[in-house]
Amino acid sequence: QKLYGDVALGLAGPGEKARINQEVRELEEEHKDLEITIKELEIRETRLDRGGYGKFYRH
Repeated sequence: QKLYGDVALGLAGPGEKARINQEVRELEEEHKDLEITIKELEIRETRLDRGGYGKFYRH
């Protein structure tokens, strides 16, 4: 947390900033992947419901 605070205050060095920027990019990519997965699962659920199979998969 201190490092993030240092970056926000402009006290972090270039190496620290680069490391945090890389971490942010990785987290954004993970978020994007999760959004895609959620959308795919929603589509699958819709198809199961339309096919009458949804009731068998719900607990």
